[in-house]
Amino acid sequence: MPPRAVHENSDGQDAVEAQDATTKHLSQRSYSATKGVFANADDLRASIHTNIALKEYDVSDLYHEGGFFQAIARSKNFGTLTTVAIAINAAWIGLDAECNDHGLGHPIPGCPASAEDTDFWTVGENIFCVFFSLELLVRFMAFEVKCNACRDNWFRFDGVLVFLMVMENWVLVISLALGVDGEALGNLSLLKMLKLLRLTRMVRLMRAVPELVTLVKGMAIAARSVFYTLLLLVIFLYVFAIVFKSQLSESSGSSTLTVQFSGIPRSMWTLFWAGCLLDEISVVANLIKDQSVIMAAIFVAFVLISSLMVLNMLIGVLCGVVIAVAAVEKETALVNYVKSKLMSVLERLDEDGDGTISKVEFEKLVDNPEAVCALNELGVDVPNLCSLADHLFETEPFQAKKGSSFCSNKNQEKSNKDMTFAEFLEMVIRLRSENWPCVADIVELRKLIHKGQKQALRRFNRIERGQLELQQGIRMICLQLDSALALSQAICGTRPESISGYDDDR
Repeated sequence: MPPRAVHENSDGQDAVEAQDATTKHLSQRSYSATKGVFANADDLRASIHTNIALKEYDVSDLYHEGGFFQAIARSKNFGTLTTVAIAINAAWIGLDAECNDHGLGHPIPGCPASAEDTDFWTVGENIFCVFFSLELLVRFMAFEVKCNACRDNWFRFDGVLVFLMVMENWVLVISLALGVDGEALGNLSLLKMLKLLRLTRMVRLMRAVPELVTLVKGMAIAARSVFYTLLLLVIFLYVFAIVFKSQLSESSGSSTLTVQFSGIPRSMWTLFWAGCLLDEISVVANLIKDQSVIMAAIFVAFVLISSLMVLNMLIGVLCGVVIAVAAVEKETALVNYVKSKLMSVLERLDEDGDGTISKVEFEKLVDNPEAVCALNELGVDVPNLCSLADHLFETEPFQAKKGSSFCSNKNQEKSNKDMTFAEFLEMVIRLRSENWPCVADIVELRKLIHKGQKQALRRFNRIERGQLELQQGIRMICLQLDSALALSQAICGTRPESISGYDDDR
């Protein structure tokens, strides 16, 4: 196999592995974010940083690098045209359900065609079937390795819908035209009931509207909170239903009230509509008041608990979840944007290709205008980041061995460590100016202070050691001068005086 083919296959395999890893990461992230009763924005933000260096799955990475079909599949106009066709098809399905009803027997006002105009409906169905079949064919031909098409979730989803459309509009019609027994095809007529499944294709429209994605994710994350809130409401309904059934089912003088509270399920149903949703609450309240004032007070207490407390608490939970998810989605979009910008720059600056960034490469990075712009958009103070470079890329100091020289210690201090892309991106995100300090930041600050103290202590020790060596050198020079002076005075016959100022006992 040629080297280029090996490289392309490896890229495709990496993209598939990236999709699998991304799917696994999203499932773990969804579980970790929803394991509490209420959604925590901090937990949701922390889940973004998991596998931050993991490349986002992009189906275009599995396409050919050149060719006609891949150019169409990568085109933004092709995606826009498909999105518009999905929206029109959704409107067509509603129009077909409203107007193409043979059981009415009369035309419906406002419909473009009656149910008897089979040509109109047949042509419309075939247009959509041809379009989505061609769209799926273009995407399939764009894949470099055709097996990867079956591993793409969106392709499999669209493939099932196109298969159902082809079975309904072409296979079934051709079989009936060839004279196949209609009873034998009776099971195939169930395909018409599956026509509504085409509406699920509208999920692809959400990718064009991020606000809808935020709301859907908020609903998924809030499902656990909603479940426990509704469970609490059911408990209240059950408890109060027992009270009302035991007090009003037999002793009530009103036949209507007797029917409304004739059993536990019926009592829960009445309390749900009248007490929780406040449907005809005045009618039920007046009937209970005419029967017993105490039971009317209990009914008012139930309304306050269920409608004003539990349901409003549910609204507050949903609002909190949507706000948290919106903040997380905004941060996710920003982090992905900056990651895409920085990753391209880091890959260009990674001269040795080991997937790490050194201090020298970091200094080149902060000189790159594109990288500086991305860091500023993320809210990182670039000058402050540069001032921390010595600390960020400094290795842990080695323990000085006995007999180690001053130069060896100096070389050990100048040694710098390399950071992986994931560590660097995580560090950049933590250094944003809008982040509040946390325990990890305090621990990092303590480590920085402790490291600075150790560096200062080593430097003081060197200064003291150098001072002692200097004093010893000066003393030796002075002793040599004293010896020379004493020798000269001895020759002259006079007692020498110490020039150095050091006494003999010293």
